[in-house]
Amino acid sequence: MVVLISILSFLTVAFLIGAIDLATHRDEVHERLARLRHLGGNAPFDSSVLLQERSNVLSRFLARLGKRVDPSDPSVSSTRKRLIHAGYRRPGALQIYFGLRLALAVIVLSL
Repeated sequence: MVVLISILSFLTVAFLIGAIDLATHRDEVHERLARLRHLGGNAPFDSSVLLQERSNVLSRFLARLGKRVDPSDPSVSSTRKRLIHAGYRRPGALQIYFGLRLALAVIVLSL
């Protein structure tokens, strides 16, 4: 019974996040669909472009989650230094990191 409740709560939260994301980015979806219609069936399929686009969507979503972290917190500067030492020098790397931490915490707690 506990497993069923956990699965249902996870699916509910995932559905809500997806619905909110779709509602807030409707213009991007329409733009992407217009590009696909413009290309038609004559263009060769390039899976690397699709993978890059999905990666960008995921990183933007995680960055939006990570923006909720207070930048004046002292642990944020030490985390930023660690990310820089690890090779993640992009300006949005910190937000993506905290967004990923938050998303993983929600997933683990829903199980």
